[in-house]
Amino acid sequence: MRADLAILADEFIGVEIKSATDTLKRVPSQMAGYALHFDQVVLVVAERHLKRLVAEDLCGASLWTVTKDGGIVPVHHGRANKIAAPAYMNLLTQAEIERLVYRPNAQRPSSAGLSDAAIRNAFTKAFEQRYNPTSETFWRAVARRKIRAQDLTLLSRFSEERVRRRAVAQQQADFWQSWTDNFRSNFMLTA
Repeated sequence: MRADLAILADEFIGVEIKSATDTLKRVPSQMAGYALHFDQVVLVVAERHLKRLVAEDLCGASLWTVTKDGGIVPVHHGRANKIAAPAYMNLLTQAEIERLVYRPNAQRPSSAGLSDAAIRNAFTKAFEQRYNPTSETFWRAVARRKIRAQDLTLLSRFSEERVRRRAVAQQQADFWQSWTDNFRSNFMLTA
């Protein structure tokens, strides 16, 4: 389950964003999946999508729209979902599940005997470990100023890796361009 934005506080909130260039094809299945994993779900869409949405496709999600001038307007208030504890297990990595269910001297993993609270606590701890660094970076960057769209990239755990890969790709492109230019000049070739 991947959300565009996930917020964990007293409730676990999933946000799916559909820009004017996005399609709504996956919305029904996304909202159904979100309803199984998030206490609250918010679908944020560009105004042009409003006429194409069907209430049943929301699966209880709140609906907000982004106006042409960038304002956010609530359109429909959703309902809270009751999340079964095993759904949180679906959001853990294999290593996190193993830490939760393997017991010393046990022959095999067992979730038997784990309370719903223990499962939710394990999920909360894993979520915080996974996303606190990017959240802290984001909040430091936007402190005392208006949040801009490009600030949202700070929330991605993979943004540093993407920047690094782009830099490596640019270095490689620069190297080969330089090599080509040198080759042409040394052999007096024209493009």
